[in-house]
Amino acid sequence: MKTQVPIKAGFTLVEVALAMMVIGIGLMAIFGLFFSALDTDKASQDDTMAAFFAEDVMSAIMAQAVTMEWARLQYDIAAIPAATDIWANVGQLTVVPTATWRTNRYINRWTEQQFTEYAMRYKLDIRPVAGALRNHLAYARLEVLPGEFGPTDLVRKFYVELSNVNP
Repeated sequence: MKTQVPIKAGFTLVEVALAMMVIGIGLMAIFGLFFSALDTDKASQDDTMAAFFAEDVMSAIMAQAVTMEWARLQYDIAAIPAATDIWANVGQLTVVPTATWRTNRYINRWTEQQFTEYAMRYKLDIRPVAGALRNHLAYARLEVLPGEFGPTDLVRKFYVELSNVNP
């Protein structure tokens, strides 16, 4: 009569440790992607808000430049936000030509506690082009940094040409 050797069931401690290590490495990779996605989302939001801000400013400047006396263009032109009914501090949001960084804080009007919805730092430069078209063509360059504080190496730059047929 043959004796049967009992079959061992289960895993050794080494096998369990190796399995846990493989699972741990996989989870670390997944969590790394999660934080990378959050950074990408924040950058997308910043780019979008900067583009909205720039479009608001440039549209207002183009509208004023058509009718403004051309010699006053560099000093007197200003843009206000389009959605004035949303912001509680509309009087503080005028965008004017400036050689240094200026900050606009957009405070939401429709909440019980007024809070800053977003903030933009900007520099706006308006100048006539050089040459024969000096009296009829100028440019506006807007540099934007999303947020009130933070790094200054991610400047978004926007440019528009302004024409005036009656200088």
